[in-house]
Amino acid sequence: MIDGLVIVEMYYMGEGDDPFICGVWGKIDPNSLEDIERDCRENLEESFPSGGGSYWFLAERDEGDDLHAAYWDLTQIRYKKLEEGP
Repeated sequence: MIDGLVIVEMYYMGEGDDPFICGVWGKIDPNSLEDIERDCRENLEESFPSGGGSYWFLAERDEGDDLHAAYWDLTQIRYKKLEEGP
């Protein structure tokens, strides 16, 4: 794992439900996980463009600069659609 990079798996059922983190690979503190979940909930359409399913994100910490606060930059690396019912 490259220092500062984390893979986060999030599950999103679809409209009306909150996404949640269900897997993490790499070093990250609980407060940062809460920040990532909150940012994704506040930006559902951007974070989960394919609708309900399992999303894997590469999360890279950007410490910001004089004009911007630090944040987690998420890049979608995998998506698996929800299984259809019987």
